[in-house]
Amino acid sequence: MNSIHKYSLKLIKSYKSYYILTLELGRDKKSFYIYNIEELNKNKSLIAVEKENDISCVSISQQQKLRDLTIYGNYSLKYYKGLKIFFEIEGSIINGSYVLLVPSWGTRTKNRMWLLIMTNKKNL
Repeated sequence: MNSIHKYSLKLIKSYKSYYILTLELGRDKKSFYIYNIEELNKNKSLIAVEKENDISCVSISQQQKLRDLTIYGNYSLKYYKGLKIFFEIEGSIINGSYVLLVPSWGTRTKNRMWLLIMTNKKNL
């Protein structure tokens, strides 16, 4: 599988800012809340929490500003099956090849926890 899909990356500014990465996966759409995304290049992996794409906890004034803090683009989906997603994004904040996967401990919480791992594999 090697197909092009749309993604969005929204910055939510609050006492602890975070990003919402939304990936269109064919008929599915998944949203991941990610803190400290700027450290992805140093740490090589971060925790991403899967949630419904609901910004109701964001104030009205922040929702209006959100349009200015959203990046839209296309990404290349290399592999998607159940609890593993391989993809490649060329963007200003996240750029490169990544794997999202659910470790065994990631299914024990109310909101499924994924690992976002930077990889150097270009062709999976």
